[in-house]
Amino acid sequence: MFKKIGKIFIFSILIISLVGCGKKVEEKKTETKDVAKENTYLSMYEEYLKNDFYGGEEIKVNKFTGGFFKANKDDKNPFLVVKYQADDKEYYIKVLHISGDEVIASDDYKSTSISYLYNLEEARVEYFIKGISYHTIYKSILDIIEEKDKVTELSEDDFNQDYVYIEEPIEFYSVKESSLADDLAKLDETYKKYDMTKVDKKVEEIENNRLKADDTGIYNSQYRIKYGTYLYSEGENSKLTLNKDNSAHEDGWLNGGWDGSYHLLYDRIKTEMSGLQSHDLEFIIIDNNKIQRVDDKTIWNLVQ
Repeated sequence: MFKKIGKIFIFSILIISLVGCGKKVEEKKTETKDVAKENTYLSMYEEYLKNDFYGGEEIKVNKFTGGFFKANKDDKNPFLVVKYQADDKEYYIKVLHISGDEVIASDDYKSTSISYLYNLEEARVEYFIKGISYHTIYKSILDIIEEKDKVTELSEDDFNQDYVYIEEPIEFYSVKESSLADDLAKLDETYKKYDMTKVDKKVEEIENNRLKADDTGIYNSQYRIKYGTYLYSEGENSKLTLNKDNSAHEDGWLNGGWDGSYHLLYDRIKTEMSGLQSHDLEFIIIDNNKIQRVDDKTIWNLVQ
């Protein structure tokens, strides 16, 4: 009898112990989930905005517009663009990104928008802040995030050299202090569902029109021109010679003409001549061994 009671007692203790261990394991799992949740980029941005943006002393705002974007395809976390109106009634953009377990905030740039620019050398789309001043300057968000000493700055005159502007609007959405977590979640959903089809098509167009050079000439996806001399009118002594080594010569009204060089501007050939009353010209390729001057639309054909 006592042996049975003893066995029952021991068995009960084992059951109670197992249940207790199960609860501890469950509590540990829950705790781990909570920690993981706290370390997501959404919760990190939420914490920063709550304490350092809305709760900061320098900026007195209760809402902003913005969006999540990726600087590189392989980035684990997106960066966050914050656009707000300050006390001076001007609009500013601040870029937030995550480095390790910390949210890093950029300087405040006077701006109302960001833009897509296609990096020709790297063959990738990048984001730039469109600055507002006496003339428009575009600043590289990638360089800002990477905290480079010198941030790439471009004016519209610089377009089509190393970068090509993509005319496609980038929308921002409202984030209020009173609904911070929900609004950030909506931004995240929009970011994950964003369709880049239009941008991808424009990138394809850029690559199709892009000029390249090899040992025999200059070409794009449709046409090719040989190195040599091009004439725009049989009755005029106006010739342009393009050489493989990027040197150029232009014959004109001045005896001897002008010597110089040329380089490729995305879809154009630009000459840079030296000498008295010389001038720079830009040409596009319109057919095999046929180029067109951009300013006066004259057609120049290969003659030798």
